[in-house]
Amino acid sequence: MAEGTEPERSDSELWSIYHNRRQRDPDEPWDIETPAWAYDAVMECRNIAPALVDPVLRCLSDGDPRTRVAATSAAAALCLVPTVSSRRAEIVNLVEDRARDAPTFHERAEALETLDHVDSVNRSFLFDRHPGVRLVAAFTSSLAHDPDNSSAVWHTVTDSERAAAWYSDSLTLPTTMGWPNHLLHQAVLRVTNFADLLPTAVVVAATSLHPTTIKDLELLLERAFPEVFSLGDSLNNEQRTFLRALLDNSSLWESVPSGVAQELGISLALVGLPADHASLSAIVSS
Repeated sequence: MAEGTEPERSDSELWSIYHNRRQRDPDEPWDIETPAWAYDAVMECRNIAPALVDPVLRCLSDGDPRTRVAATSAAAALCLVPTVSSRRAEIVNLVEDRARDAPTFHERAEALETLDHVDSVNRSFLFDRHPGVRLVAAFTSSLAHDPDNSSAVWHTVTDSERAAAWYSDSLTLPTTMGWPNHLLHQAVLRVTNFADLLPTAVVVAATSLHPTTIKDLELLLERAFPEVFSLGDSLNNEQRTFLRALLDNSSLWESVPSGVAQELGISLALVGLPADHASLSAIVSS
Protein backbone atom coordinates (compact mmCIF):
# COMPACT_ATOMS: atom_id res chain seq x y z
CA MET A 1 0.00 0.00 0.00
CA ALA A 2 2.81 2.40 0.92
CA GLU A 3 4.74 1.72 -2.25
CA GLY A 4 1.57 2.22 -4.28
CA THR A 5 1.41 5.86 -3.19
CA GLU A 6 4.35 6.76 -5.46
CA PRO A 7 5.88 8.70 -2.54
CA GLU A 8 8.63 10.30 -4.60
CA ARG A 9 6.05 12.46 -6.44
CA SER A 10 3.97 15.41 -5.23
CA ASP A 11 0.21 15.56 -5.77
CA SER A 12 0.66 18.01 -8.61
CA GLU A 13 3.33 15.85 -10.25
CA LEU A 14 1.02 12.84 -10.11
CA TRP A 15 -1.82 14.78 -11.68
CA SER A 16 0.44 16.08 -14.44
CA ILE A 17 1.91 12.65 -15.20
CA TYR A 18 -1.41 10.83 -15.42
CA HIS A 19 -3.18 13.69 -17.18
CA ASN A 20 -0.47 13.90 -19.85
CA ARG A 21 -0.65 10.14 -20.37
CA ARG A 22 -4.38 10.37 -20.95
CA GLN A 23 -3.89 13.06 -23.60
CA ARG A 24 -1.04 11.31 -25.34
CA ASP A 25 -3.17 8.96 -27.44
CA PRO A 26 -6.91 9.72 -27.30
CA ASP A 27 -7.63 6.85 -29.72
CA GLU A 28 -6.19 4.22 -27.37
CA PRO A 29 -8.72 3.12 -24.67
CA TRP A 30 -5.92 1.92 -22.37
CA ASP A 31 -4.41 5.40 -22.27
CA ILE A 32 -7.81 7.03 -21.78
CA GLU A 33 -9.22 4.89 -18.96
CA THR A 34 -6.49 3.14 -17.01
CA PRO A 35 -4.32 6.15 -16.01
CA ALA A 36 -7.37 7.96 -14.66
CA TRP A 37 -8.25 4.93 -12.55
CA ALA A 38 -4.61 4.55 -11.50
CA TYR A 39 -4.40 8.18 -10.38
CA ASP A 40 -7.47 7.71 -8.19
CA ALA A 41 -5.97 4.51 -6.77
CA VAL A 42 -2.69 6.24 -5.88
CA MET A 43 -4.51 9.07 -4.13
CA GLU A 44 -6.71 6.61 -2.25
CA CYS A 45 -3.60 4.76 -1.05
CA ARG A 46 -2.29 8.06 0.26
CA ASN A 47 -5.53 8.64 2.11
CA ILE A 48 -5.42 5.17 3.68
CA ALA A 49 -1.73 5.16 4.63
CA PRO A 50 -2.02 7.11 7.93
CA ALA A 51 -4.46 4.51 9.29
CA LEU A 52 -1.88 1.76 8.69
CA VAL A 53 0.89 3.31 10.77
CA ASP A 54 -0.21 2.25 14.27
CA PRO A 55 -1.02 -1.39 13.33
CA VAL A 56 2.37 -1.69 11.63
CA LEU A 57 4.25 -0.12 14.54
CA ARG A 58 2.61 -2.55 16.97
CA CYS A 59 4.11 -5.38 14.92
CA LEU A 60 7.63 -4.09 15.62
CA SER A 61 7.43 -5.85 18.99
CA ASP A 62 5.74 -9.03 17.74
CA GLY A 63 6.96 -12.36 19.09
CA ASP A 64 7.83 -13.69 15.63
CA PRO A 65 11.09 -12.29 14.20
CA ARG A 66 9.76 -12.63 10.66
CA THR A 67 6.86 -10.36 11.55
CA ARG A 68 9.18 -7.85 13.19
CA VAL A 69 11.43 -7.71 10.12
CA ALA A 70 8.45 -7.30 7.80
CA ALA A 71 7.11 -4.55 10.06
CA THR A 72 10.36 -2.57 9.95
CA SER A 73 10.26 -2.66 6.16
CA ALA A 74 6.60 -1.64 6.05
CA ALA A 75 7.13 1.14 8.60
CA ALA A 76 9.99 2.61 6.60
CA ALA A 77 7.92 2.52 3.43
CA LEU A 78 5.06 4.27 5.21
CA CYS A 79 7.22 7.08 6.55
CA LEU A 80 8.05 8.08 2.97
CA VAL A 81 4.37 8.60 2.12
CA PRO A 82 3.51 12.32 1.97
CA THR A 83 0.38 11.89 4.08
CA VAL A 84 2.44 10.26 6.86
CA SER A 85 5.20 12.89 6.95
CA SER A 86 4.13 14.15 10.38
CA ARG A 87 5.05 10.76 11.88
CA ARG A 88 8.32 10.24 10.02
CA ALA A 89 10.56 11.08 12.98
CA GLU A 90 8.60 8.76 15.26
CA ILE A 91 8.82 5.86 12.81
CA VAL A 92 12.54 6.37 12.18
CA ASN A 93 13.23 6.39 15.93
CA LEU A 94 11.34 3.13 16.45
CA VAL A 95 13.09 1.36 13.57
CA GLU A 96 16.40 2.68 14.87
CA ASP A 97 15.56 1.11 18.25
CA ARG A 98 15.21 -2.25 16.46
CA ALA A 99 18.59 -1.72 14.77
CA ARG A 100 20.17 -1.14 18.18
CA ASP A 101 18.35 -3.58 20.42
CA ALA A 102 16.96 -6.50 18.39
CA PRO A 103 18.06 -9.87 19.82
CA THR A 104 19.93 -11.14 16.75
CA PHE A 105 22.47 -9.59 14.44
CA HIS A 106 20.39 -10.50 11.41
CA GLU A 107 17.36 -8.59 12.64
CA ARG A 108 19.50 -5.60 13.60
CA ALA A 109 21.17 -5.58 10.20
CA GLU A 110 17.84 -5.76 8.39
CA ALA A 111 16.55 -2.78 10.40
CA LEU A 112 19.70 -0.83 9.63
CA GLU A 113 19.34 -1.48 5.94
CA THR A 114 15.74 -0.34 6.18
CA LEU A 115 16.91 2.93 7.73
CA ASP A 116 19.22 3.42 4.78
CA HIS A 117 16.21 3.29 2.45
CA VAL A 118 14.91 6.42 4.19
CA ASP A 119 18.40 7.96 4.39
CA SER A 120 18.44 7.95 8.19
CA VAL A 121 21.43 5.90 9.35
CA ASN A 122 23.06 7.39 12.43
CA ARG A 123 26.87 7.38 12.23
CA SER A 124 27.03 5.87 15.73
CA PHE A 125 26.38 2.51 14.04
CA LEU A 126 29.91 2.68 12.63
CA PHE A 127 31.07 2.00 16.20
CA ASP A 128 28.46 -0.61 17.12
CA ARG A 129 29.35 -3.53 19.40
CA HIS A 130 28.74 -6.07 16.62
CA PRO A 131 31.21 -6.23 13.70
CA GLY A 132 28.54 -7.12 11.20
CA VAL A 133 26.40 -4.13 12.15
CA ARG A 134 29.42 -1.86 11.79
CA LEU A 135 29.95 -3.22 8.31
CA VAL A 136 26.31 -2.76 7.33
CA ALA A 137 26.55 0.84 8.52
CA ALA A 138 29.75 1.34 6.53
CA PHE A 139 28.05 0.09 3.37
CA THR A 140 24.97 2.32 3.63
CA SER A 141 24.57 5.19 1.21
CA SER A 142 23.85 7.45 4.19
CA LEU A 143 27.41 7.03 5.51
CA ALA A 144 29.23 6.41 2.23
CA HIS A 145 31.44 9.46 2.66
CA ASP A 146 31.86 9.37 6.42
CA PRO A 147 35.57 9.61 7.38
CA ASP A 148 35.22 6.64 9.75
CA ASN A 149 33.66 4.45 7.07
CA SER A 150 36.83 2.76 5.81
CA SER A 151 38.29 2.19 9.27
CA ALA A 152 35.11 0.40 10.34
CA VAL A 153 35.51 -2.00 7.43
CA TRP A 154 39.24 -2.45 7.91
CA HIS A 155 39.19 -3.25 11.61
CA THR A 156 36.23 -5.60 11.31
CA VAL A 157 37.34 -7.68 8.38
CA THR A 158 40.88 -8.15 9.71
CA ASP A 159 39.75 -9.26 13.20
CA SER A 160 39.38 -13.05 13.10
CA GLU A 161 37.54 -13.35 16.42
CA ARG A 162 34.94 -10.81 15.42
CA ALA A 163 34.60 -12.36 11.97
CA ALA A 164 33.62 -15.61 13.67
CA ALA A 165 30.66 -13.77 15.23
CA TRP A 166 29.18 -13.34 11.75
CA TYR A 167 28.26 -17.01 11.85
CA SER A 168 27.18 -17.26 15.49
CA ASP A 169 23.54 -16.24 15.12
CA SER A 170 21.08 -18.80 13.83
CA LEU A 171 19.66 -17.96 10.44
CA THR A 172 16.02 -17.70 11.44
CA LEU A 173 15.08 -14.82 9.21
CA PRO A 174 14.21 -14.67 5.53
CA THR A 175 16.69 -12.26 3.97
CA THR A 176 17.43 -11.08 0.47
CA MET A 177 21.09 -10.51 1.20
CA GLY A 178 22.49 -13.67 2.69
CA TRP A 179 24.49 -12.97 5.82
CA PRO A 180 27.40 -12.81 6.11
CA ASN A 181 28.04 -13.21 2.38
CA HIS A 182 27.00 -9.67 1.55
CA LEU A 183 29.23 -8.25 4.27
CA LEU A 184 32.20 -10.31 3.22
CA HIS A 185 31.64 -9.40 -0.41
CA GLN A 186 31.72 -5.71 0.38
CA ALA A 187 34.75 -6.11 2.64
CA VAL A 188 36.68 -8.04 -0.01
CA LEU A 189 36.06 -5.22 -2.45
CA ARG A 190 37.60 -2.74 -0.05
CA VAL A 191 40.46 -4.76 1.45
CA THR A 192 42.40 -5.82 -1.61
CA ASN A 193 45.51 -7.26 0.09
CA PHE A 194 44.82 -10.92 0.87
CA ALA A 195 47.46 -10.93 3.63
CA ASP A 196 45.22 -8.51 5.53
CA LEU A 197 42.21 -10.75 4.91
CA LEU A 198 44.00 -13.94 5.94
CA PRO A 199 42.83 -14.07 9.60
CA THR A 200 39.22 -13.78 8.49
CA ALA A 201 39.76 -16.17 5.58
CA VAL A 202 41.05 -18.86 7.96
CA VAL A 203 38.02 -18.39 10.21
CA VAL A 204 35.64 -18.79 7.28
CA ALA A 205 37.55 -21.81 5.95
CA ALA A 206 37.42 -23.50 9.35
CA THR A 207 33.77 -22.71 10.14
CA SER A 208 31.26 -25.53 10.25
CA LEU A 209 29.06 -25.65 7.21
CA HIS A 210 26.83 -22.60 7.00
CA PRO A 211 24.26 -21.51 4.37
CA THR A 212 26.65 -18.97 2.87
CA THR A 213 29.97 -20.80 3.38
CA ILE A 214 30.58 -21.77 -0.25
CA LYS A 215 29.83 -18.27 -1.54
CA ASP A 216 32.07 -16.79 1.13
CA LEU A 217 34.89 -19.13 0.21
CA GLU A 218 34.50 -18.35 -3.47
CA LEU A 219 34.97 -14.64 -2.72
CA LEU A 220 38.06 -15.33 -0.65
CA LEU A 221 39.54 -17.73 -3.20
CA GLU A 222 39.18 -15.08 -5.89
CA ARG A 223 41.02 -12.59 -3.70
CA ALA A 224 43.70 -15.13 -2.70
CA PHE A 225 44.31 -16.08 -6.35
CA PRO A 226 44.00 -12.95 -8.49
CA GLU A 227 45.80 -14.95 -11.18
CA VAL A 228 44.52 -18.43 -12.03
CA PHE A 229 46.76 -21.07 -10.48
CA SER A 230 48.58 -23.44 -12.84
CA LEU A 231 50.45 -26.65 -12.19
CA GLY A 232 54.04 -25.73 -11.50
CA ASP A 233 53.12 -22.47 -9.79
CA SER A 234 54.17 -21.98 -6.19
CA LEU A 235 51.83 -21.04 -3.36
CA ASN A 236 52.76 -18.11 -1.17
CA ASN A 237 52.46 -18.44 2.60
CA GLU A 238 49.04 -16.79 2.79
CA GLN A 239 47.57 -19.01 0.07
CA ARG A 240 49.00 -22.13 1.68
CA THR A 241 47.65 -21.23 5.14
CA PHE A 242 44.19 -20.53 3.75
CA LEU A 243 44.04 -23.75 1.73
CA ARG A 244 45.31 -25.82 4.65
CA ALA A 245 42.42 -24.53 6.80
CA LEU A 246 40.08 -25.38 3.97
CA LEU A 247 41.39 -28.92 3.73
CA ASP A 248 41.08 -29.44 7.48
CA ASN A 249 37.37 -28.56 7.50
CA SER A 250 35.74 -31.96 7.00
CA SER A 251 32.21 -30.52 6.81
CA LEU A 252 33.06 -29.01 3.42
CA TRP A 253 34.27 -32.27 1.92
CA GLU A 254 31.65 -34.72 3.14
CA SER A 255 28.87 -35.77 0.82
CA VAL A 256 26.16 -34.57 3.23
CA PRO A 257 24.55 -32.17 2.68
CA SER A 258 24.33 -33.15 -0.95
CA GLY A 259 26.09 -30.93 -3.43
CA VAL A 260 28.41 -29.08 -1.06
CA ALA A 261 31.56 -30.82 -2.28
CA GLN A 262 30.55 -30.19 -5.89
CA GLU A 263 29.93 -26.50 -5.20
CA LEU A 264 33.27 -26.18 -3.47
CA GLY A 265 34.92 -27.96 -6.39
CA ILE A 266 33.47 -25.42 -8.82
CA SER A 267 34.78 -22.54 -6.67
CA LEU A 268 38.25 -24.11 -6.60
CA ALA A 269 38.22 -24.78 -10.33
CA LEU A 270 37.46 -21.12 -11.02
CA VAL A 271 40.90 -20.21 -9.64
CA GLY A 272 42.68 -23.17 -11.26
CA LEU A 273 42.83 -25.50 -8.25
CA PRO A 274 41.84 -29.20 -8.25
CA ALA A 275 38.39 -30.02 -6.98
CA ASP A 276 39.28 -33.14 -4.99
CA HIS A 277 40.75 -33.22 -1.50
CA ALA A 278 43.72 -35.48 -2.29
CA SER A 279 44.98 -33.44 -5.24
CA LEU A 280 44.59 -30.15 -3.44
CA SER A 281 46.34 -31.58 -0.38
CA ALA A 282 49.26 -32.64 -2.56
CA ILE A 283 49.66 -29.09 -3.89
CA VAL A 284 49.51 -27.56 -0.40
CA SER A 285 52.06 -30.07 0.92
CA SER A 286 54.50 -29.69 -1.96
